[in-house]
Amino acid sequence: MYRMLVGLMVLAALEQFGMTFSELASCRSRACLQKVQRHALDVLQIDWKPMSVWPEESKKFKHD
Repeated sequence: MYRMLVGLMVLAALEQFGMTFSELASCRSRACLQKVQRHALDVLQIDWKPMSVWPEESKKFKHD
């Protein structure tokens, strides 16, 4: 069951990259691996912002 779940997660990630599993399996060149790495970094890029529960503390983080 876990193997199928992980497989679906990999397929969903590949779909975001615009690749198929067969393209990934045949990916042997350096350029192809760099393309996969670049797409992975794009997906993982998150603009984290601090979140505060207390209004006084949140005023410290506001950028005007």
